[in-house]
Amino acid sequence: MQVYQQAQTVNSNNSELLHQQLPLLQNVSKLAQGLTEHERILYEYYATENRRVLNKSLSDNYAIIEYALSELENQSLPESTQESIEKLYIQQQQIARSLESALENGSGSERWDEARALLNELTANTRQITPLLSELISDIKNQVSISQSKSSNQLNNMITLVSSFTVVILAIAIFGGLLVRTRLHEAKEKKRLATLIERSPNPLSSLAWDGSIRYKNPAWLSLETHIQNEISHETIAPVIEKLLNSPRTQHTWQINSHEKIFLATLNKHQDLKLFIWYLEDITQRRKAEKELEYLAFNDPLTGLKNRRKMELDADYWIEQNPDCYLGIVVIGIDRFSQVTASHGFKVGDQIILSIKDRVQQCLEQLQDDSPDVSIYRFNGAKFILLIKGDNKINIRAWTNKITDDIQNTMLNFIANTHGHFYLHLSFGASYFPQHGERFSSLLQNADTAYSLARRNGGSQLIEFDNEMAETEKRWLDMEVDMRVAQNKQQFYLMYQPKVASQNGALRGVEALVRWQHPEKGFISPAEFIPIAEQSGLIIEIGEWILLQACRQTKQWHEQGIKDLVCAVNISPLQFLHIGFLDTVEKVLQQTGLDPHFLELEITEGVLMHEVSKSTEILEQLHNKGLKVSIDDFGTGYSSLSYLKTFPLDKLKIDKSFVDNITSDDADRSIIKTIIDLAKHLNLIVIAEGVEHQSQLAQLIEYGCDEIQGYYFSKPIMPDELNTFINQQKKSIASLVNNQ
Repeated sequence: MQVYQQAQTVNSNNSELLHQQLPLLQNVSKLAQGLTEHERILYEYYATENRRVLNKSLSDNYAIIEYALSELENQSLPESTQESIEKLYIQQQQIARSLESALENGSGSERWDEARALLNELTANTRQITPLLSELISDIKNQVSISQSKSSNQLNNMITLVSSFTVVILAIAIFGGLLVRTRLHEAKEKKRLATLIERSPNPLSSLAWDGSIRYKNPAWLSLETHIQNEISHETIAPVIEKLLNSPRTQHTWQINSHEKIFLATLNKHQDLKLFIWYLEDITQRRKAEKELEYLAFNDPLTGLKNRRKMELDADYWIEQNPDCYLGIVVIGIDRFSQVTASHGFKVGDQIILSIKDRVQQCLEQLQDDSPDVSIYRFNGAKFILLIKGDNKINIRAWTNKITDDIQNTMLNFIANTHGHFYLHLSFGASYFPQHGERFSSLLQNADTAYSLARRNGGSQLIEFDNEMAETEKRWLDMEVDMRVAQNKQQFYLMYQPKVASQNGALRGVEALVRWQHPEKGFISPAEFIPIAEQSGLIIEIGEWILLQACRQTKQWHEQGIKDLVCAVNISPLQFLHIGFLDTVEKVLQQTGLDPHFLELEITEGVLMHEVSKSTEILEQLHNKGLKVSIDDFGTGYSSLSYLKTFPLDKLKIDKSFVDNITSDDADRSIIKTIIDLAKHLNLIVIAEGVEHQSQLAQLIEYGCDEIQGYYFSKPIMPDELNTFINQQKKSIASLVNNQ
């Protein structure tokens, strides 16, 4: 019975050991294993940066740790110990998230510094947990010993010894297994890190405190034969001394050797008493940075400094030389838009390069006492000169000389694969400090003066004055108004009749565009047409005029006004535009107008500047059946030899000659010569601006074919043409026949 009771007591003690103390020991072991594994996982992520493996490993390990913690809550673990372990575990989770963020979002060496700091914090955290777990294991061992003591009172010494020994062996086996596993993981991690360093493409070495090299990876060994001097002990010694005497832990510098550029970084590890030195090849990065810098401050076509560089240079010069003088000269190519419209942008680029070369040649020939002159590419067909001088230099005089020299180089044609081009330049100038104290204002003022030079005919230099700014604003406002006028149909056409000089018969009409502004009222074509040409709007407006004129002429034909020819003025920009012939063809198809009843009036200047291109266009128009007349003949500088070359139908004598035909012998002689010349070339002659009967009589005497002017009719609306024909035909014929 006593043996039975002792057996029951032993059974009770063993039950407590098996169901409470040993499971508690097992859960503590799992917890220790999980926390050790957590540290290993984070060190592996630091070495590989494999985020997918990190997330999977952490998820599995967190499940083990949290299961062990939940079991410990049910096993009478001291509350303070439980809370301490959970608190340290939460800190480890926070460290894991911070490490992941640092490596994922950080940049440069800072991300590695932050990662290493977090790993050090992780190690410190683990060191706090280990004593707690060791204390738990010790407590469990004590409880096991107590249970063993209770059993030994009931059993003999041998049974007690065997039981105690068994329990101790079990505890040692469990703890030893954990320790062995931890050591294996540590060895595996060290091997992995060593492999990563060995395989790194970046040269890396470790140095002792005295600068002697302890380790070199293969990449370093491969490189050191090529840059031995740059990574010698003499090179690194001053850097080591500087770091040893400073709280700083890192120093970076650049190494240039054999067309290669390296970023060198030396890190000080105080706890290990060594330095880690690694090199990064940044040759391509530096090359890309230089290319970006070049593109940021240079024009890709000409190689000249660009507008951004010009602004920086000018602002710096003004800041450093407030008492000196600066001239800003805008240089632009006259009629450049016509060249690109007719020949394309590649030809335009060739011309820009040719003019750049000529300007540079002029600047190279300046004398030693000349001011400092720099050339920049502004935009489009524009260049900028910055002329810098002190009080002893007359900036204005030098500006005039330099621009004259440049303009003289344009007397010779520019030749390229598409022909010869005679071009001129316009110049606008402003001066510091007279025209502004900030470069942005000076540049704007010089550009305003340049715009005025172009509007005044080009091929000249104009200096800025304050009135120009207001004029420029009016031009810009009108350009905006014209764009609105197009959309809101504020433009309309009127038609001025042309009659036969001998019998007064209606020969045709000339389409004239008009603009009725809703607020400003009637705006003269002489005011808005030049702006349309400068802005390029003349292309769209001109196409609209051509379409409306052809449509109206077709309508008149259908109403019974047969054989009526409509003349439409074509601007130089429109005529030389690459799509001009297609536009004419499209309009004729849309309206159904016979090409023989469309006459295009073109100024002589555009024909002379682009002889070969103009001849080609005129021949195609002639082949389509259109009529072509030279508008304002005699006011330009046509070579008479070209008149027989161009396929023309008519010459129009300008109003400036007709005005003085009765009082000026020279004008009379010019008109008579033009008419005689036209007769010999089988061209029709029309005189515009006829306002008096005496002018008409003189023109009839000289043999002028057609008359246009207020003497017969002012421009009229389309629905007034029938009235003009019915009421004026007999009286016009009578007036003509009485001459």
